[in-house]
Amino acid sequence: MIKIISNNPMVIEGFKDVLVIEGEYLKVLFKTRDLIHQGYKLVTHPLAGSVKPNSNPYRTVVVRKATGLDHESLMAIERAIEVTKKMLSDKGLKDWSDSIKKDFQLVDKSLIDSAIKSLKNY
Repeated sequence: MIKIISNNPMVIEGFKDVLVIEGEYLKVLFKTRDLIHQGYKLVTHPLAGSVKPNSNPYRTVVVRKATGLDHESLMAIERAIEVTKKMLSDKGLKDWSDSIKKDFQLVDKSLIDSAIKSLKNY
């Protein structure tokens, strides 16, 4: 069983059963970490794509139920949180126009569309 965690309106509208996160990118990562502690493992990397966390305000992560604590997933999410915090403290989140925010939503959704499609073929 997979879970989709997102703060991206396009993902929230485009998929069923999305765990909706109100607010910033980091909140998505924190909720993902909580789920990993509850026995889920990462399906998509929390820093997927070439857009830096201090540029794109949207993030979607996919996890899957595992048996017990997945240490690789825990290490990856902790690193992602650390990198994101550093980038946000160094440069802050840019204030983009609504048009550019839509573009970032589309980039994030495209990454998740591709990941979900590959899961169905797995």
